[in-house]
Amino acid sequence: MLKKPMTFLLFGIIVISMPLAFSACKEKADTPELSVAYDNVSYRRDRPTKEGYYAQFYSDELKEYDDWFYNAGKINEYTEAGELNTVQFIAAEVNGVPVMGLGYHIFMNSVGESHGSSTLKKIYSPGTIATMLPEYFSGGNIDDISWFYCGKPINLYYCADEQFRVYVPNEEYLNFVELLPETALEDIPFYKANVSYRLNVHELPKQYQTKYYYVDYVEYGKSIENIPPEPTISGYKFGGWYTEPDCINQWDFTKAVPQPNEGEDFNELCLYAKWI
Repeated sequence: MLKKPMTFLLFGIIVISMPLAFSACKEKADTPELSVAYDNVSYRRDRPTKEGYYAQFYSDELKEYDDWFYNAGKINEYTEAGELNTVQFIAAEVNGVPVMGLGYHIFMNSVGESHGSSTLKKIYSPGTIATMLPEYFSGGNIDDISWFYCGKPINLYYCADEQFRVYVPNEEYLNFVELLPETALEDIPFYKANVSYRLNVHELPKQYQTKYYYVDYVEYGKSIENIPPEPTISGYKFGGWYTEPDCINQWDFTKAVPQPNEGEDFNELCLYAKWI
């Protein structure tokens, strides 16, 4: 723990020294060291970890949690190898700390950091997301992009337009519709995902807002190209993705996503995590 003295001069006579304490958010987490409480909400400086994520409490939605949680950093235009990025998975956790927000505030004010990429075509966010800054997808060259969202139902109206397609879980679709303003109900601005990755546990870890890990949309008759990173749950080992909750038939990712039944135009491929 780092303590930095702060000195105040009162009436030119009395000098008061106060230790201002700053502490790391988790012993094993690679997080910024400095934090401060302001107006009963804890904030953390906007210094990113090496993975590009920020450890901050900036939202009422996160007050119920007892620990620090990461917010998603900038959308990455380049991969770690320096190649132009076309697909990005927002991590479900970083250094063992859940990622529960999209976007972050500059330290102790309300300015949202803008994001963008001229090459990115698909963004996948996990089921841990509880809140989002409207500015998260602003300020950058985002064009002809698909965003796959499966966190807590939030109003996605201002994130969708003709150049920006938002996909949500099929079973949660109406919950998202209910959050739209009345002016948007004639032209619903998002779509149903036809592939869902489900955590498949009796009791969800506290940070997960829904039963979903990630969702996707894949053209029928084609195979899944973007496979999410393996999920982690404390005390268990991930054993693959299966087509039923009992984990009997493991999904072969070289196979095509099944076509809808005759007379129907939608079919969902549900994949369930096996835990050992």
